Amino acid sequence: MGQTPEVAALCGQFLRVWLIGAWPLVAFECLKRFVQAQGIMQASTWVMAVVAPLHMFNSYALVWSPTLGLGFIGAPLATAISSWLMFFLLVGYIALSKAREAWGGFSLDCLDGIWEFYRLALPSAAMMACSWAAFELVTFGSSMFGPVTLAAQACIFAAMSITFQTPAAIGSAAATRVGNSLGQGKQRRARYSSYVAIAMGYIVGMVCSLLLFVNGHRWGYIFSDDAEVVALCSKLIPYFAAVQTYDGMNGLVSGIMRALGRQSLGALMAFPSFWILAIPIGFYLGMGPMGLEVVGLWLGLAIGVIAYSLSMQCYVLFCVDWRHEVKVCLERLARCSNPKADESRGRLAVSSRSSTDSLIDSYGSLA
Repeated sequence: MGQTPEVAALCGQFLRVWLIGAWPLVAFECLKRFVQAQGIMQASTWVMAVVAPLHMFNSYALVWSPTLGLGFIGAPLATAISSWLMFFLLVGYIALSKAREAWGGFSLDCLDGIWEFYRLALPSAAMMACSWAAFELVTFGSSMFGPVTLAAQACIFAAMSITFQTPAAIGSAAATRVGNSLGQGKQRRARYSSYVAIAMGYIVGMVCSLLLFVNGHRWGYIFSDDAEVVALCSKLIPYFAAVQTYDGMNGLVSGIMRALGRQSLGALMAFPSFWILAIPIGFYLGMGPMGLEVVGLWLGLAIGVIAYSLSMQCYVLFCVDWRHEVKVCLERLARCSNPKADESRGRLAVSSRSSTDSLIDSYGSLA
C-alpha cells in the first residue's frame, strides 16, 4: 500500500510474533475492569510494577544480548511474554484477594441481560475505535513519506502513549466513582467527581505539554541517533504538545461517558470529529496541493482531537441532568437483575420506578 518492501516485511514479522500475546492482553484488560469496578484500583498497578522491570530485562536480553539476542524479532517476543505475565499475575491477585468474592462462577445465568451489556459495550468499542483508528491512519499516511518520517512518527506515538496514561487512569477512577455514585443514588457526588476529574486532567495535560515542548529537541535521541529522525521529531513535537492535553482529556472524559451509559453519544461525537474533520483535512493538507506531508496529517488530527474533546466536555459540564441519570441507572439495574419470570420482572420494574424518586430524595443531597 505504498510502504517500502522492508517496512512491510518487518511489520508482518512483528505481528506474527506479537499475536502470541494478543489474547492475554485482552483478557488482562477485562480483568482489570473487573477489579476496578469493585473499587480495587491498585491491583493492575502492582502487576505492572512487577512486570515493567522484567519487560525491560527481557527486551534487552531478547533484542541486544550477545548470547540470547534475536534482533528485531525479539521485541514482539518480549511484549508477548509480558502480556502473559500480566494476565497470570492479575488472575493470581484475584484468586488470593477479596476480589474473588464478586465472581459467581461459570453459569448460563451470565446470558441474562446480555443485550443490555452489548447495548453499552458495542458503542463503547466504537467510541474508542474511531479515535484510535484515526491515529493509526495518520501513522499509515506517515509511512508513505519514507522510513525517516515513519520513524519520527513512532517517536511521537511513544510520547503519546506515555502522556495518555495518567489522564486515562484518572478517567478509569472517575468511571468507577461516578458509576458507583449513580448506583447509590448520590447524584451530587457523581457530578462533583466528574468536575474534579476534568480539572485534574487539565492540570496533568498542561504539565505534560510544557515538558514536551521544552524538551522536544531531545526527545528523538531516546529512540534514534539518526540526525534526520531527531530533526523531524523535534519539528513534530510542538504540534503534538499543543494537542496532547485534549488527547488526554478524551481518554478521561470517555470514562465519565461510560459511567453515564452514554457510549452511543460518545461514538456519535467521535465519528464526525475524526472521520469528517481530522482525516480528510489531514490528508488534504499532507498530500494535497499544500504538500505539508506529516505536518499536515498532524494538523488535521489536532482539529479532530480538539473538536471531540470539547464536545464531550461541554456535554458533561452543561448538558447532563444528574438526577435523571440516577433514575436511569437504577432502572437499568432493575432490568438487569435477572427476575425469574415475566410477571416478577414487571413487578420489579414497577417497584424500582416507584422507589427511584425516594432514593434520589434520600441520597441526592449527599456529596
